[in-house]
Amino acid sequence: MPCPSHPPWLHHSKYTWRRVQVMKLLIIVRRQMWIQHAGAPAHFSIVSRDYLDAAFHGCWIGRGGPEPWPPRTPDLTPLDYFVWGHV
Repeated sequence: MPCPSHPPWLHHSKYTWRRVQVMKLLIIVRRQMWIQHAGAPAHFSIVSRDYLDAAFHGCWIGRGGPEPWPPRTPDLTPLDYFVWGHV
C-alpha cells in the first residue's frame, strides 16, 4: 500500500516495476546509449560500479567509471564535458 503522505505515482513499487519494464524494452537501445551517474557515495560503491559495467558494458559516466566526470568545476556539467561533444 502506498505511503499516505506521497502521491501514488511516487511509490517505490511502481518505480521499481517501471524501471524493470523500461530496461526490458530498451535492451537493444541500451547497447547504444550511455548512462550518466552521480558521484554520491552510494553510487560509488563497488557493487554499483560492477552493476553499471555489466549492464552498460562500460558506457557510463561517473566517479570511478570508465568515463570520469571532470574535476569539481562549478561551471562545467558532465553534459557539457562529454555528451554534447560526443553527439
